[in-house]
Amino acid sequence: MKPRLALIPGDPSGIGPELVARLLSDRELAGRADILLIGDRAVFERGMSQADLTFGLAACDPGAGDWTGPAG
Repeated sequence: MKPRLALIPGDPSGIGPELVARLLSDRELAGRADILLIGDRAVFERGMSQADLTFGLAACDPGAGDWTGPAG
């Protein structure tokens, strides 16, 4: 079973969103854990833009139990 990690980007105008995007772009590293991003989708998208990266983000509902699934 993979560990579950929750990440927050920190200050939206800081380097955190870009660092989160770079971390998630490393498939080997990101594949070692189930990662929940907590925050505003626009902040994460801006981080991807700053890092010149593009990948999908799936919304989920952590209150529904299994936060690795899609929002219901």
